[in-house]
Amino acid sequence: MWGSHALRLRECLSALPKGRCITRWYSSNAADAPISDQEFLGELDKSLPRSSWRTQKTIGLAISGGVDSMALATLCSRLRGDSAAFPKCHGIIIDHKARPESTEEAHWVSDQLRNKLHMKTSIVPITWPEDVDPHNSSRFETVARILRYRALGRACRDSKTESLLVAHHLDDQVENVVIRLIDQKWRTGLQGMKVKESIPECSGLYGVHHSGRPTLSSPDTPLPIENGGINILRPLLAFEKSRLIATCEQHGIPWVEDKTNKDPTLTNRNTIRYIMQNNKLPAALSKDALIGLSKHMQDRVDSHQDIADRVFDTTPIKLDLQTGSVKVRFPNDSAFLGGKPIETDADKAMARNTACLFLLRITALISPKENNSLSQLATAADNIWPSLITDPGVEGKSAFTVHGISFRVHDEPSSTDVDTRPSEAHEDAQWLLIRQPLETQEMKRESGLHIVVPPSTLIRNTPDNWKLFDNRFWITIENKTQDDLVLRMLTPEDVKKYAPSRLLKQDHAQWIEDRLMISALSLVRPDTLRKTIPGIFRRQRGDLGSDSLIALPTLGALLRPRDGVHFSDICKFSLRYKKIDIRDRKLSDVVVGGIDATDIHLEFKRLMNNRKLFSFVERLLLPGQVDQVVLMIGMSKAWENTDYHFGLGTGDHSMFIWAA
Repeated sequence: MWGSHALRLRECLSALPKGRCITRWYSSNAADAPISDQEFLGELDKSLPRSSWRTQKTIGLAISGGVDSMALATLCSRLRGDSAAFPKCHGIIIDHKARPESTEEAHWVSDQLRNKLHMKTSIVPITWPEDVDPHNSSRFETVARILRYRALGRACRDSKTESLLVAHHLDDQVENVVIRLIDQKWRTGLQGMKVKESIPECSGLYGVHHSGRPTLSSPDTPLPIENGGINILRPLLAFEKSRLIATCEQHGIPWVEDKTNKDPTLTNRNTIRYIMQNNKLPAALSKDALIGLSKHMQDRVDSHQDIADRVFDTTPIKLDLQTGSVKVRFPNDSAFLGGKPIETDADKAMARNTACLFLLRITALISPKENNSLSQLATAADNIWPSLITDPGVEGKSAFTVHGISFRVHDEPSSTDVDTRPSEAHEDAQWLLIRQPLETQEMKRESGLHIVVPPSTLIRNTPDNWKLFDNRFWITIENKTQDDLVLRMLTPEDVKKYAPSRLLKQDHAQWIEDRLMISALSLVRPDTLRKTIPGIFRRQRGDLGSDSLIALPTLGALLRPRDGVHFSDICKFSLRYKKIDIRDRKLSDVVVGGIDATDIHLEFKRLMNNRKLFSFVERLLLPGQVDQVVLMIGMSKAWENTDYHFGLGTGDHSMFIWAA
């Protein structure tokens, strides 16, 4: 009903002139009282507690010049004046270039902040994509939001600011709830905006998106782990817009009024605002009722999240940073109901909702996707805990894919198993979660899986040189050659080309050059994982065909020197795993030790012994029997770390192998 209402209204008003005039004005009749300094401090404390002030020298304020952001700037300026401990305030003004007067307006806002509130300011201009016309585009609202947040994020990063305050208020919260009702985003979608969260729309921006602060590591951690990122703070969510107007009036602070915000024909949000301000709505759609609905849903989600977090804290998990995979022994279904037995369908629904939030935390450790859907994780919950399924026609699966992650029961023993208990019950089994392997053509279609690094003499390690690969690894590469370097996932063809068994027939020169990478891949188990790790390839410029593997950066395996050319003469790289949230658990409790140089060297020795054995046996067997021996040797671990002598017996042509 709401959706059709808004559409009809937009049609009726489409003939109205779309005023874009900007004027500066003072309101003369604010019905509500101004926000006091103590009220503001109490709300700010929810997202920026006083205990954190000493660790943040500067906070950023997103200032548009409207009454909302000018009220925010006023309150922050007053707080800074009352307490020298409060961080310095930096007003960031986006010159959106959507109107001819936007630049002049941005400078006017900057003058107000500097002269009236004694605040440092920066004006950041936006560059619009060539395919988007800011004056006439159906995508204007979406594109403008992305460009604005990315510009704000970069400005915060460049000024070494960790927190960005924005002026979203209670009326904005109400509009958000209505929009989500129209879009049929129930449950978690009705929570509304939070007082603190990571800055949106900034995926892949190093130093902005979950990165940029000192990395986490321990002696046993094979890769450093990223940390940091910019947070959005919303200290005005408890206040109505009328109180923001009163605050600016009380302190004599002018603001800019954008008339386009009052044109109901421009955006869905404007339409909703017009309807709510100019129509008598049912009590269920009143401001108080909608805020109550949002608060109720937030409390419900928080209750489920608390249980999910407690379960996560005690679940055996082994995260392999080098392959971006995780082994986990999932708990029994009753854990998601606080340990109580599940007896009714209502119990199943409660436990299932909690299980989805638990899986969201687990999958976030390795997911190649930035945003994961809880509704899709419901399928995973049904497969892992079939007892939670309410539909009798549905059965759980021991292998499936969700969010680009392959789930499967994993019974193969290894040194990284979460424990040694038997796994007879389906939901008590050890599971292996890995990045879903892709076919070669799929990799080419995914832009984040194919990064070309052209020749460069750059030495500076700037934030923009860092790239987020597959939403799992941050990497920066300096290319010292005249060719292109390509960072991409290993294809099935690559895995076959560098399989240990092929070394048994490979020529000596090529074997010496590739030995560390082949030895490292041989240690990656199960084999499927080999198609989920990145490689750095060298390709002649202009050649879109073949390329050659020169490094497996997550495994630390590099091309060996040849003809006096060392790897450091070809390229230099730094690699980090993405930021992960393991709550208060120790890294050593979750992250497993990886493959190191010693492991690769020992594997190389084992493969060399296999090569010697194969060369000897090859001379004794008929040609048709050689492939069987290749398979046998490739699977064998009996020759590890040992040198052998070979000889023939007499009579029955038996073969003897003994240690040196």
